[in-house]
Amino acid sequence: MASADRKPKGLADHCPMRVEFLIDGELSGTVLARFPELDSTRGPAGGTALFGSVTDRAHFDGVLSRFRDLGIAVVEFRQLPD
Repeated sequence: MASADRKPKGLADHCPMRVEFLIDGELSGTVLARFPELDSTRGPAGGTALFGSVTDRAHFDGVLSRFRDLGIAVVEFRQLPD
């Protein structure tokens, strides 16, 4: 299981980049509002997929911090093609 504390190696070399975070379960509208830069859709196996662009390492770290602060475990992280 992936952790929101893990960071992809070489992230700075790939920014800006499109990303996807897979979350187990559904997120409320209130929680989704905490991620205005990400769109959401129903993920595989009934989870939630959040996707969008991060501009740099600080932005990526900020998104991960919000997941952690809200107690949301990221099941999987993917870098999406441009």
